[in-house]
Amino acid sequence: MNYSRQKARNFPAFVIKNYLPISQKVEIIHFEHGKILCIYPKNHQASLLSTGSLIFCAVEKSQNVYRFLDLSIETSAHGLSIEQLVFVHDIMRLCKKSIPREIRVPEMFDFLLYIYSNILTLSEVGRSVAMLRLFLLLDLLPEQQEVYQIAIQDPCGIISQDFKIINESVQRSWDNFYQHDKA
Repeated sequence: MNYSRQKARNFPAFVIKNYLPISQKVEIIHFEHGKILCIYPKNHQASLLSTGSLIFCAVEKSQNVYRFLDLSIETSAHGLSIEQLVFVHDIMRLCKKSIPREIRVPEMFDFLLYIYSNILTLSEVGRSVAMLRLFLLLDLLPEQQEVYQIAIQDPCGIISQDFKIINESVQRSWDNFYQHDKA
């Protein structure tokens, strides 16, 4: 590997799934390349990645997969509460099933960065509003004006809607997701 490749620019990415111990692959949402599959050699630090980790990496495409040129683990899901872990895993499940390979979704990526930077202070209702925004970005939100108004709110701000309505909207969105996934 030449020196210029090693100095490739690192971009943020989110870990969707690490396939260890089955194989040395990790699926990520990369800022520059979208959802991609990266391979790594045995005993590489990528083997430590867990679902929901925020990383910074430089990658290079090799045939139909990518490989890491550089990798730093910014944050991992370790240390989060059970509710926060479930939230992170729900986000990654949506991304895994709903974003096509090598398609960039800049609005979603920016929103994920915002959510991750505020995850420790995000309330239960804030997490539900964030999920609605993700469903909206993936075109899985029920087509109702009231639900749309909830989804566009700042999940870290003051949320005035009834929590029961928000949760029902999240459930209907999950129903849409599962129906879309079957198709």
